[in-house]
Amino acid sequence: MSYKHDAFLSYRRADDWPRFVDGIFLPMLRRELSDTLGRQAEIFHDGRLEAGGAWPQELALAVARSRIMICLWSRQYFGSDWCKAELGQMLARRQAVGGVPLPPLVVAAVIHDGNQLPGELDSIQRFEIQRYASPDLAERSQRREELSFKVRDLAEQAGHAIEKAPPLDQAWQGLAITAFEGLFTARQGQFAVPSLGGTS
Repeated sequence: MSYKHDAFLSYRRADDWPRFVDGIFLPMLRRELSDTLGRQAEIFHDGRLEAGGAWPQELALAVARSRIMICLWSRQYFGSDWCKAELGQMLARRQAVGGVPLPPLVVAAVIHDGNQLPGELDSIQRFEIQRYASPDLAERSQRREELSFKVRDLAEQAGHAIEKAPPLDQAWQGLAITAFEGLFTARQGQFAVPSLGGTS
């Protein structure tokens, strides 16, 4: 068995973030990461989950079979049990494969309120894009061009991390499924597909 995705995009689907991610950020990231890798980048994002499917398992398998995780951090992100579960899976993998320095399995972009991030995440490289994170960013504007440069830098870092990803461990799937099914069971009232973090 091999990896299925180069990157798992983890973000909180709330307010206008889906419009920003789907309309601006993800197309830029896909283009820049594909250029960096020299091939079509395979990025998993919540739009690939089918409503009515066994989404806790699908989500778990997507995390387990992604080489790295690209997070879009905001205060809302860290208020979501699903986002924290996704990130926790990748951080646990990072710790398990060990080495000094630890493998760069998580690359983050701060899209809102970067002052309140958990201190234990200080070792993760992050890209500050708060001033550009708006779904109304005009085409051909200077701010949109500046965002493209930031996303290019992020994609280069993500490309290096993808190349250094450790071999896939099949045990990651079982661990992720157990964690995500447990979270789903604990939240029986939630019936909507969680957008890689969903609603809390």
